[in-house]
Amino acid sequence: MAFLRITLTALACAAALASFEAQARWHTVQGTAPITGSVSEARDEAVNDAIRNAMLEAGAQVSVEQYYRDGVLASNRMQVKSSVPVRKVTVTEEEKTRGRVTVTVRVLLDDEHMHTCAASKLRKAVVPVSFAFADQQAQQGSTGGLEDIAAELGYSVWQHLSASPSLLVRPEVHAALRNAGYGNSPDSGLRQNVRGLAANNQAQFVATGMIRSAAASDAGEGVLDKLFYQRTRNLDFSVSVYDARTGDQIYEKDYNMTADWPFKQGEYLDLRSERFKGSGFGARLADLEKRAAQDLIQELQCRMPAASIIDITDDGFVINIGQENGIAEGMKFTIGQTSQTLSPEGDEYNQINKARGVYIVKKVYPNSALLRAADLNDNLLNIRVGDEVSMVNE
Repeated sequence: MAFLRITLTALACAAALASFEAQARWHTVQGTAPITGSVSEARDEAVNDAIRNAMLEAGAQVSVEQYYRDGVLASNRMQVKSSVPVRKVTVTEEEKTRGRVTVTVRVLLDDEHMHTCAASKLRKAVVPVSFAFADQQAQQGSTGGLEDIAAELGYSVWQHLSASPSLLVRPEVHAALRNAGYGNSPDSGLRQNVRGLAANNQAQFVATGMIRSAAASDAGEGVLDKLFYQRTRNLDFSVSVYDARTGDQIYEKDYNMTADWPFKQGEYLDLRSERFKGSGFGARLADLEKRAAQDLIQELQCRMPAASIIDITDDGFVINIGQENGIAEGMKFTIGQTSQTLSPEGDEYNQINKARGVYIVKKVYPNSALLRAADLNDNLLNIRVGDEVSMVNE
């Protein structure tokens, strides 16, 4: 009888596990990390990177890194704003190249119990603007190997950003955002520049980056210093995001690294070459680029997208976001009526007043959608082309 009871218990557990795995979903992802200490530590960091990638793939709003050490998933250390239960992690492949560890991992996520923000289902359009140097001194500091750092940072960060299912990243624009990165209250010239870039690229958000330093430094002036100590190089940059509705800067974060610089003074480097990527500096840079993109994703994925009215019909109106943004029939919006006003300093800015009524999506097109009033009493009430609409967060 005891054997039968154990067998039945085992069968029940197996059935429960099979039922759970039918509800959950496996994600096969890759993760990578530089070998800055031991290989085992780099392996753990690579697995943690893979887990974050799986969460982002599933649409989770990750705020703190998943914790994994010595082959064990320490779920008690997992903290996310909108959690995805991680049930199992299996490393299927591991590769050590160029001073890095790369792993392929299967992650079992309980998608059925995953909680995501409503806005993560809608794709927010972002236009990335090329990275720029803060001043001439910063640009001069990039000579001797990092002359292409602005182009490389932009290429890599925007590529990582495009991986988010919550964002619709437009092609990079090469433009100069005047005074970009200097506070969250841009002047009227910068506001107009941001709005123009967004309008020309059918986007709500404008993202850019600023390089403040890329300078190399010697360990000392003595002959022995130069013989026994490695030169180092610093990289200091920031990423910023502007909301085209207001022209305001809504996000900025700084990133800084210092690492050994093993290359000869004055030589030209291909920043996408195996030689550079395999260096300690290249490995640290790759991690920083990915982290900057993940921080941008976290900042933007749960923001409610906004749109503008571009046409008024006999019984409704058309907005400038549609199928490519994830808009579907039945979604509800409210209207914000825009008026221009002056700040005490004399700068123009848009003031938005919420109008009454709820409007429902009736037809969806690739880049637009037709909305009609839920209540006939609100039909076309004071609606004008240029008024903004915002999705109702239900």
